Amino acid sequence: MNVKIFFTFFLDSDGGLNYDLAGSVTDVDGVTDDDYCSANENYSGRLYEAYCGENGKHEREIYDCPSGACELCACVAQTTEDAAMNETTE
Repeated sequence: MNVKIFFTFFLDSDGGLNYDLAGSVTDVDGVTDDDYCSANENYSGRLYEAYCGENGKHEREIYDCPSGACELCACVAQTTEDAAMNETTE
């Protein structure tokens, strides 16, 4: 008797929707996708975050970084000075 065992898995190197850490995902079909920053200068603070969807497939969320800056596939942390400036302009 031959028995075949199949494992389904999803790997997300940054643990899911983690905007401050660059990551990559591999879905149940073996498809790999990476987080990345927008290449459009009008959206320089936009992050495209890859994560595990409900069906085991990779999905992507568009996220605008609070600091307005995205570098090396992750949001750049907002400084205290940036936060204070944002509060006075809102």
